[in-house]
Amino acid sequence: MVEKFHKELENLKKEVIEMGNLAKEMLFNAVEALKNRDV
Repeated sequence: MVEKFHKELENLKKEVIEMGNLAKEMLFNAVEALKNRDV
């Protein structure tokens, strides 16, 4: 039971990191579009 909890927690951590990376990439692309007036 405890082992399953830790495994699920690790998977959740990986998903949160991936979501953060996607958000960072989207923000970067939005700023680049504004800089290049490609809106």
